[in-house]
Amino acid sequence: MQREVMRFILLTVIFLGFSANATNLCPVNDQIAEDMRINEQDFNKENAEKSVEYLSRIVNAPKTPFEWFSIPNATKFINGYALRRNAVLPKASKFHIDEFCRFYASEGWYYD
Repeated sequence: MQREVMRFILLTVIFLGFSANATNLCPVNDQIAEDMRINEQDFNKENAEKSVEYLSRIVNAPKTPFEWFSIPNATKFINGYALRRNAVLPKASKFHIDEFCRFYASEGWYYD
């Protein structure tokens, strides 16, 4: 019983942490078509890790098929995650938030 309560509390704390990061830091760039826009929350650890794994497969197995746009899209997720991670810290400076927002305004879209 006590383990279940602790599990519930832990999951609640984790969920609250994710929901706190769910708000947008930056204005949406309306000049980018909606279907081409990357959501700000998509610059997350999971997508950055997937991008690193994908790029690693391409480097380690040169015969891995890929489209020309897959590499720049993958690097956007890695860079965007690093910038956003600094911008959502509890004591993030205005510099870090502005740095992510500049990136998001100019790079927050998919190559297609």
